[in-house]
Amino acid sequence: MNSKRLKSLIKTAKDLTIKNGEHGTIILIEDNKGAMFVVKPIWENDEQKYKIINEVKEMLKNPRFKSYLFISESWFVSRKVGDPINVKASQQDDRQETLAITYVERTSKKKFLMLPFTRVIDEKGKSIITFDKDTEFRSDDPKVMISSIWDNLFNP
Repeated sequence: MNSKRLKSLIKTAKDLTIKNGEHGTIILIEDNKGAMFVVKPIWENDEQKYKIINEVKEMLKNPRFKSYLFISESWFVSRKVGDPINVKASQQDDRQETLAITYVERTSKKKFLMLPFTRVIDEKGKSIITFDKDTEFRSDDPKVMISSIWDNLFNP
């Protein structure tokens, strides 16, 4: 996927999150000819989520698929080196919401981007999303370590 297409997809994801007040999980899989396949997984618990991960991994065994883009709302926490990380981010009191974007090519090239946001529920019950314009966490920043179960579905 060329960088222009990737930037466009990220902008669209961000715009949709603001417009809809949320962003459901979506996986875009690109084949060798540039065609995009959309996977819109839905799960209710970790068991279902891991079943979906394994199904996507099975699909990606086909060599015609060259890359995928995973986009979802997520939780993250900031920790210092050596801090314990034995509890899920979603269960931490100091968690922050983010739009998490993972791009992986079969050649092992990976890019991560986390765009923190604030969600406020207005008087009508609608989610209002505001992205922090000054904060983003990128995989190319040496101070950032992002770990995700979605970070390489090409590997068995």
